[in-house]
Amino acid sequence: MKKLLTAVLITTFLVLTLATAVSADEDLVSNVMVKYFKGSVETVGMAVAPDNMSNAAQAKVLAREGAIVDARAKMLEYIKGVHITKDVTVVNAMANSKINQSLEGFINGTYVVRGSENWEEGIYQVTMRKDIDEFNRVFYEKQSTEFATKPAAKETEYTGLVIDARNVDLKPQVMFRIEAENGTVVYDNTKALFEPAVDKGLVGFAPSVERASELPRVGDNPLIVEAINVSGEAGTVVVVSNGDAAVINRELESTKVFRQANVVAVIDE
Repeated sequence: MKKLLTAVLITTFLVLTLATAVSADEDLVSNVMVKYFKGSVETVGMAVAPDNMSNAAQAKVLAREGAIVDARAKMLEYIKGVHITKDVTVVNAMANSKINQSLEGFINGTYVVRGSENWEEGIYQVTMRKDIDEFNRVFYEKQSTEFATKPAAKETEYTGLVIDARNVDLKPQVMFRIEAENGTVVYDNTKALFEPAVDKGLVGFAPSVERASELPRVGDNPLIVEAINVSGEAGTVVVVSNGDAAVINRELESTKVFRQANVVAVIDE
């Protein structure tokens, strides 16, 4: 963790000695926009150029670099708080040097969202984005032996599973998990094959049931179930009723739906 934080802080210092980050107003303080349903994470960075710049072109270049560093630093702060499992956050895992290095590469690999750059009244603003598939891979590979190894063993009429969690405050986690209200596991990484999970994540996210049903991963006939609660340290595990859990297990256990991670959770945008 110290190595990653040091790298970011050094870069921030070097650039911000030339371009100063801007504090956003209340409307822009939500500069970490988690677009899970788009499969990416976005942050907004802002910076101003030093007052002693002799020409506008140099001022703009320095302010842009400062805005990019600002956005990346904010993304690191967000990433540190993401839950890997219901009890472990990224910041806990960063003591592992391999994970630390992978996350450093993840942050450095962010890219500017086309059309997001704005230079106005001496303030440069830019939105940086990073697709989360690479982020998932870091942690899936660490727990690769816990994934399912046997292919689908039975057929089902359903092409996917949609969990409507808009009525509960679900906080997504990397190792996504569904439990019954009695605490038994309905779906997690042990139900899915490793490669499909790495390719698209254990779960997809959508802002509505309609949007979820349009996603190719759940097909044209998904089983739709409403969540009744969340559990875990910070509401990271979605809970369904015992009755719905029984239906899910009966219809989807050991099927392609679970093995191929054809699961989507609906959360508020």
